[in-house]
Amino acid sequence: KFSSLKQDLTTAKQNRVKQFSNESIQLESFLLPFPRCIDEYCSKWFLKSTYYNEHKHKLRCVDCKEFVYDNKSELLLQIFIVENGTYENADCGFRCSVKEIVRSINLSDAKKTHKIYDKVIIYNVPDGWSFQHFLDGIGPKLVFSKHYLADYPDIKVVIQHGVRFDEYVQSFWKMLNVSGERFIHYRNNMRIAAKLLINPCKQPPIHPILWSKAREMYWSFAKISPITTNKQQVSLIYIERSTHNSHNRGRLIINNQLVRHKLANFSKYAELNYIEYDHKKYSNESIIETVKLFSTAKVIVSVHGGGLYNMNFAPPKTIIIEFMPYDEQKNKINENKPTVCNSNSKVCAGYIFYIQAALLKHVYWMIPEQIDANGNIHVNLTRLDILFNKILHDGYE
Repeated sequence: KFSSLKQDLTTAKQNRVKQFSNESIQLESFLLPFPRCIDEYCSKWFLKSTYYNEHKHKLRCVDCKEFVYDNKSELLLQIFIVENGTYENADCGFRCSVKEIVRSINLSDAKKTHKIYDKVIIYNVPDGWSFQHFLDGIGPKLVFSKHYLADYPDIKVVIQHGVRFDEYVQSFWKMLNVSGERFIHYRNNMRIAAKLLINPCKQPPIHPILWSKAREMYWSFAKISPITTNKQQVSLIYIERSTHNSHNRGRLIINNQLVRHKLANFSKYAELNYIEYDHKKYSNESIIETVKLFSTAKVIVSVHGGGLYNMNFAPPKTIIIEFMPYDEQKNKINENKPTVCNSNSKVCAGYIFYIQAALLKHVYWMIPEQIDANGNIHVNLTRLDILFNKILHDGYE
């Protein structure tokens, strides 16, 4: 349950007219298991990865194979309700400044603000207008804040202005009864003021409860019961990546026909429906149909790419097999730490599907593959055979 925190009197004195409350919940600590590997090559690859090296301080012991997230300050979920609040260029994530969140309108702000709204709620996450970043940025934030959309049917919703507004994202919002003029498409340096400003941005960057509850929200849109999903897992879905369905170059599978043949044979032997998913071919389908399709997944196979975000609709214990491209030659400059990122940077989105799979309680297998000069990969079919035999022998868990 939410608990109200005392008003920050010091900040209130500094801002005089400000009144705000803070609803918070302390989420429990959790474990993030290592990716599953079929051979020593994969295991050693992960132990050299940027992700492992950035997070190994979270291990409880030398031989442990799971990261521990137990820092209470990083597990505190907060929603701020500010009377006469303002919003301008503030981060919408865990590190956002409380001082910025609870800032109230003053004379200077009022002069620079073209309009003062009655009520607004902030979901201004980077690229939140896109399918991928609605799922990893906005969806988890909606879990404990979407009730405000129903409590205040006229509240304005602030999202980032983008080069487009994905139809699937619009569909999600419509199912939350938000559309049209209820949106404020935020651009940099816009100053937004409201008599009631709700800010749910300051939440843990990752947590199993946020991802699992977000999945249940998507299932509810499609009228899928969480009780029946495991009984309906009858599909092996191969997410295809090609030159016509991807925004970025590279990460194509050179021996794609052989991989498809291998997957089709395994599906037949395992008595699973084999489905090749190309989001371009499914573009005329509603997001509801996509949610329904992936809710039937027993196995999802894909090279690293945006299509894997559909795992957010797959039930717990779904097997995720990700072909992880990397450039060993480039990584020699970066202390030979294999990575799918362009540099050995702090923020490395290359491991996002491994992390999401763990949060969603999926069974995640990683198969690293060296890219060629064009950024494409050749899948090692022997490794794939070994993995399939292991799945058949040991079961899907």
